[in-house]
Amino acid sequence: MDTSDSAQVLDDTIRGRLMYKFRMPTDLFNGMSADDMRDLVAYLKTLRPILHHPLPDDQLPPGFVMPVPNPRQAIPEHEPPVGTIERGRYLSKMFSCQECHSPRTAGGGYVQGQLFQKGGLQMPLPDGHLLIAPNITPDRETGIGAWSDEELIRALRTGVTRHGRQLNPVMPYLTAYRDMTDQDAKDVVRFLRSVTPVKRTWPSSQSQGEMR
Repeated sequence: MDTSDSAQVLDDTIRGRLMYKFRMPTDLFNGMSADDMRDLVAYLKTLRPILHHPLPDDQLPPGFVMPVPNPRQAIPEHEPPVGTIERGRYLSKMFSCQECHSPRTAGGGYVQGQLFQKGGLQMPLPDGHLLIAPNITPDRETGIGAWSDEELIRALRTGVTRHGRQLNPVMPYLTAYRDMTDQDAKDVVRFLRSVTPVKRTWPSSQSQGEMR
């Protein structure tokens, strides 16, 4: 396989165009701009090869049906202009904000009209609680409306909430978001401020993952 072929395989894999999807938001990555994808593939090709690294088999629930491949669609050459709400919306998809904070239907699609309102990620914790990705719409009581821009950016980069609580590291502030540029962080926050505020929360016995 020559270099161009392997780059295309990576592109198609990340965009979910192959026979099945990995457990990642390929439906969002399918909209990645062409130049961002080229940069991502170029970086992946710099990683040191690992010849053998066995992994456990996937454990899928009974009756689970793999989604069909994502369709080929028109791909923008560049991401939206810096400093715009549109760029913040784009980054919220590429950074998986929409993936973790938006509920899914039984068929795996997003519940339209409830994006960023909570619950896309629900993960059992060792102490018996359920980690639930919270509402990040600008509602002041159950979302991020009472947070300042500086508090939101600190939470993105360090996982520290406005009240000083440390968020669960399943939110990748330790491995990815800490390296977010100032402009990226500002654009994400600008977009989240533009989302319609919705009052939506979970019972306190389950909400150990909420940003409060």
